[in-house]
Amino acid sequence: MITLSAQHISKSYGQSRVITDRSLVLSGGEQIGLIGPNGSGKSTMLRILAGLQRPDTGTLTLTVGNATYDREAIPEHAGLVAPYLNVWDEFTPTELLGLQARLRASLRDSLRDSLRDSLRDSLRDSLRDGLRDRQE
Repeated sequence: MITLSAQHISKSYGQSRVITDRSLVLSGGEQIGLIGPNGSGKSTMLRILAGLQRPDTGTLTLTVGNATYDREAIPEHAGLVAPYLNVWDEFTPTELLGLQARLRASLRDSLRDSLRDSLRDSLRDSLRDGLRDRQE
């Protein structure tokens, strides 16, 4: 059983409050719709529920089986697919550079491991000179 609980969520942008003390509980497989005029906080609420944006007040809890996760861990276990949301706007330049560096390092490590695994059973004589030199 999966549940996402949002309790007493509020969010403002400057002096403009877009979400005021909203609570809801969603169960796995449940479908909901958020309705309201432009600027009423629908997209903001979705970003908050996905753990992509911090509310000013309130708590988020994701329960998966017997495990419970707080707001910071939600993006590791849940996601949001919405083509009109630009999550990059929610990051500072420093955070974006850090994310890019981590993604590149992860890709580099993955490629290195894949190459190492594919060459593991190659005969030494079948390798190019440069690869042979790296083995030594």
